[in-house]
Amino acid sequence: MQKPKHPVLSEASNVFVLTDEAHRTQYGSLAANLRIALPNAVFFGFTGTPIDKQDRSTLETFGTYIDQYTIEQAVADEATVPIFYESRLAELHIIGQTLDQIFDRVFADRTEEERRAIQKKFGTEKAVMEAPRRIEAICLDLIDHYTKYIAPNGFKAQLVTVSRRAAVRYKQKLDELHGPQSVVVMSGSNDDEADLAAHATTADQRKEIVSRFLNKADPLKILIVCDMLITGFDAPVEQVMYLDSPLKEHTLLQAIARVNRTAENKSYGLVVDYRVSEDLQEALKVFSPSDIKGALEPKHDELPRLQARHAVAMRFFARVKNRGDLEQCINVLAPEDVRAEFQTAFRRFAQSMDMMLPDPKALDYASDLGWLGKIREAAKARFRDETLDVSDCGDKVKKLIEDAVVADGVQILVKRVGACARS
Repeated sequence: MQKPKHPVLSEASNVFVLTDEAHRTQYGSLAANLRIALPNAVFFGFTGTPIDKQDRSTLETFGTYIDQYTIEQAVADEATVPIFYESRLAELHIIGQTLDQIFDRVFADRTEEERRAIQKKFGTEKAVMEAPRRIEAICLDLIDHYTKYIAPNGFKAQLVTVSRRAAVRYKQKLDELHGPQSVVVMSGSNDDEADLAAHATTADQRKEIVSRFLNKADPLKILIVCDMLITGFDAPVEQVMYLDSPLKEHTLLQAIARVNRTAENKSYGLVVDYRVSEDLQEALKVFSPSDIKGALEPKHDELPRLQARHAVAMRFFARVKNRGDLEQCINVLAPEDVRAEFQTAFRRFAQSMDMMLPDPKALDYASDLGWLGKIREAAKARFRDETLDVSDCGDKVKKLIEDAVVADGVQILVKRVGACARS
């Protein structure tokens, strides 16, 4: 039986309808009935993720933009940090491959007869993604990645899984492998088995978990979720999202934005993709290119950026014949405007190094970073220039510079130069 149309509530033309999250509910019967009820109203849509596809288009529904503040603008204004992504463990990816191929890889140690039996019983993509052996392999990689790239700067992580079952298995495996402290954030059901029920959380418990996570000093490092805290959750302390779930459209874009909140010494956010074998940029094609430009950049693009930034920073001392002559290097930075330009170049070089370390590809530039850091510290003391401060560098970079300074005894020279400057 066809439902009756909604009655007209007002034919006034001075009625304004303001719709938040305009990408979600504006393409079905609810939106249609609202327009029937208010046929002459003016509709305004607000959204951070306007959709542009054949059957759903924010622009077609609300008209042209009144104002835009793009992702690229937000990064330029330093309101957010840029987001990079990398795909890992390609042999475990699902999309673009048949289940037969996946089973052959995940259950390579089983006999052909056993693989057929497993596939017959669990022949779904979700079941493969929940496979304990697959989860174990990802946990080993995740622990290694987090320990090397994220933990040194004191930031935290979120792991997005395909299901509550997968979330619990990730938690169990991370604990078994002595990984960083983690917790599952999920609701419960009366039908849950004991292992799922043990990890179900109440609203009050989730509030406490979030409070702990937001505290950088708290040992809780990883939130494991499947459908909670992936939208509308602001956590500046979160730098990386480990993605193992088939998120799409606005949910995907909003989820990855969890890592773009600014924080001290946080120069980028990172999405580590264990699920989408096709390029994440391809998955975001549902949006207008201008709306998502700069939303995600492949991490492998950072190497040429690192090389370019290294060249710019080194160029300041191109005329210095003896790199060991610290006095000559300091004199290069005597003009205040040169010091300011060098500070910008050094910071950008250090940011790229912070992202790449401890990748072996970055090691070729480590000695030059240490050398530039020594010059920077000496110039800071000579000219009493507090803008030449390493506090804006990540801990990985700080440690590299400190080691270089100590190794050459520059800390003594810097103190002497500082004392002379005050006399």
